[in-house]
Amino acid sequence: CERVCSNGFVQQRECVCAAGWAGADCTAECPGGSLFPCNGHGLCFDGNQGNGTCACFAGWSQLDCSLQCPGGTLNPCSGHGVCSQPEGTCTCTDTEADGRWAGPACDECAYPYTGSSCRINCPKDDAGVACSGHGACHSISMCQCDESEEQGYFTGDLCQDCKAAYYGLDCKGACPGGTCNPCSGHGKCQDGRYGSGDCECVSDSASGYYAGDDCSACQEGYYGASCTLGCPSADGLRCGGHGKCSDGYFGSGKCTCDDTSLGHWTGEVCSQCAQGYYGAACSSPCPSVGGEWCAGHGACDDGLLGTGTCACVTGYIGSNCNVSCPLAMDYLPCAGHGECRLGPPGPRPG
Repeated sequence: CERVCSNGFVQQRECVCAAGWAGADCTAECPGGSLFPCNGHGLCFDGNQGNGTCACFAGWSQLDCSLQCPGGTLNPCSGHGVCSQPEGTCTCTDTEADGRWAGPACDECAYPYTGSSCRINCPKDDAGVACSGHGACHSISMCQCDESEEQGYFTGDLCQDCKAAYYGLDCKGACPGGTCNPCSGHGKCQDGRYGSGDCECVSDSASGYYAGDDCSACQEGYYGASCTLGCPSADGLRCGGHGKCSDGYFGSGKCTCDDTSLGHWTGEVCSQCAQGYYGAACSSPCPSVGGEWCAGHGACDDGLLGTGTCACVTGYIGSNCNVSCPLAMDYLPCAGHGECRLGPPGPRPG
């Protein structure tokens, strides 16, 4: 029988296939078509001995050599891997000598490696996480820690700690007073990953006595720009316990003494009764007439140990010195020949 060659001719009882056709009877067309086999990016095994498959040039893949390998035909897989056929995917190099590469085009370092040759291994924490998951290595085998509001502020060889003045597991919390001047420079912030962010204010005579969430205020009872000056005290009590001290940064340190029905106090440390008051609480008033103590004609025995009695001046008598004695022409009470006393006139007894 005469042999039939669909896409060629018979010679010595065998088919001689036209270019781009293969198989014993020349019926298998090369991928990409017989007019442009392998899309011009490979060689087709054509002819009556061929199987009609393409051998793609470097950097090309797929059955018809129509897809460039990742990284491009001039540098497939970025020179750090092998482009597999026919899928066209890169199998990246992963050796100590040639580097640990990753990515679709083998142009990235595999975690946790870094450096231009991807041979530098980043430091890892006990869990095997590079830079504790809070940083990265760039060209050197040292962690460059995250420092941003979004990622937190970390430090340490393994980025395992918060930067100074930051706190919380995510190291995003800033200490009171700001990170440039935590606790206003007058205390210690409980920073760090397990810190509370609270300030412990200094409290000593050398550094001052500070208070407040950010240690920006003087403690009660202290005043001045450095909060080192203490308000006056008596018996261990500021302003003797009977007044209010002008404390704080701009305070004068002076006492404003209580002046109420519970007590009328005076003095630098509010430790004395105000004029006209007596008793342990300085709450008892001396006798008065017309708004004047002892009617203006005597001195009251006032003060903490006072009795509240009036000592009248010559010519006046009575518990509040409001009774005047009769005066003679020489202005002497009873003309100097008697004793002025309350009651009806008459001879001196005895």
